[in-house]
Amino acid sequence: MVVLDTGDDDVLVARVTTQHHQSPYDVPLADWQGAGLLSASTVRLHKLATLEKTLVRRMLGRLQPADRANVAAVMQQTYGQW
Repeated sequence: MVVLDTGDDDVLVARVTTQHHQSPYDVPLADWQGAGLLSASTVRLHKLATLEKTLVRRMLGRLQPADRANVAAVMQQTYGQW
């Protein structure tokens, strides 16, 4: 999942996985089908990486508003105190 695109050659991404994880940094997607994903997925917000945009082949989907709000809340809780 692209977390941040500042307009340069890189993007900041979070891992989206079908593996079930349960930590304060993992957000299970309630509407994974509405997001365009093929199976139930979890966003792992403590597994961030920087990738060159050339490595991003295509958009797989888009988070639905409720899931986006849940991701934003965990991001704020995790990184807002930085």
